[in-house]
Amino acid sequence: MYKYTLCGRSGSCCPVINEEENAFTISDDYGGKIKLTKEEFLMLKEAVENYQSSEGDSCSCCLN
Repeated sequence: MYKYTLCGRSGSCCPVINEEENAFTISDDYGGKIKLTKEEFLMLKEAVENYQSSEGDSCSCCLN
């Protein structure tokens, strides 16, 4: 199992847990969860990285 972290500009972070080979679960601070396929997760990761580079954000905790 792999663990990643999604962090926002406000400093709040949501754990991302790779439960299976091609399925990811993102949990929020309120107990909500969303399941993504590997392809969906990679699209989200790319979108976050593109956003960070366009904004000049250097959040080192995002999607590590």
